Amino acid sequence: MNSSFQLTDSEVQQLLADMATRRVAVVGDVMLDEYLIGSVQRISPEAPVPVLETEHEECNLGGAANVAACLAALGAKVRLVGVVGSDVGAEKLHERLDHTGVDSSGLITDRTRSTTCKTRIVARQQQVVRLDRETRRPLDTEIAQQVKESACEAARWSEATVLSDYAKGVLSEDLCQAVSRSAQHCPVIVDPKALPWGRYRGATVVKPNRHEMQQYCGEEIDTDEHAAAASQRLAADLNLSYALITRGGDGMTLAMRNNGQWETQHIRALRPELVDVTGAGDIVSAVVALALAAGAEIGMAMRLANLTAGIKVEKFGAATVSSGEILEATSSGRRYNVVSAAEA
Repeated sequence: MNSSFQLTDSEVQQLLADMATRRVAVVGDVMLDEYLIGSVQRISPEAPVPVLETEHEECNLGGAANVAACLAALGAKVRLVGVVGSDVGAEKLHERLDHTGVDSSGLITDRTRSTTCKTRIVARQQQVVRLDRETRRPLDTEIAQQVKESACEAARWSEATVLSDYAKGVLSEDLCQAVSRSAQHCPVIVDPKALPWGRYRGATVVKPNRHEMQQYCGEEIDTDEHAAAASQRLAADLNLSYALITRGGDGMTLAMRNNGQWETQHIRALRPELVDVTGAGDIVSAVVALALAAGAEIGMAMRLANLTAGIKVEKFGAATVSSGEILEATSSGRRYNVVSAAEA
């Protein structure tokens, strides 16, 4: 580990070069993020609600599909596994995945479900309301088996696997454990959602955000000490190699074992001007997975992920970040340092 806990330009350049063309599988809940963007000038005469004068529309990849797009933007070879409906949303999803270069042949069609779609109404960069179209029940037995076969094949092919859980019914305990067994000693990175989390037992990294970790612990996480204790507990409970908590403007906390003892690292965010945090967790999962696939140690993977997330939150929507943008950020001095470390 770099003794200054800081990524140098040369380290970033080498790591990005090592990450290019690595094989990563993404398994989980795919979705579309739609935006109707405009301005509000008046109130409707029909009801006391604002009238949005739509100026343009956007349709982006979301959920596990956004993780896949983030990986592809960094040069990875990506296979995506999930479930879509037989609808216009599925057509849009496949079209956008093809455009990014992601292999979407692992998406299974379930005619009884809707393709998950979140439609956000935005006026002057302020979200007014969100409309969700989705099916959240567990998969039927036949569809679940198809997803399992596709996911295990992708995990065997990959050099790292991401399990992206958005609580839409895809990531059952059976599927998660089967994927972990199929990964064949390659890292498995989990972005968790709804409890319980026993399904993720034995993964390499589980990466909850602060809110999710508070639900798991049943208590607030508002200091480094709280985050350290929570991350160590999570790693021990689920027999993980690492537990990584993303804490928004407070940065990240990583727990790992070092010579039989728990070691915790805290890394601070730069606090850039926040435009939109949508998809920030996805890009952290993508960067950590790709960096580990390239042979990076976890501290370096975390620091690069924090830098990349800082670039992302200055963008609107579930945007991707390119290697060129990362190199520009490091050369301009926008560093993300580990500022404290503790052992317990």
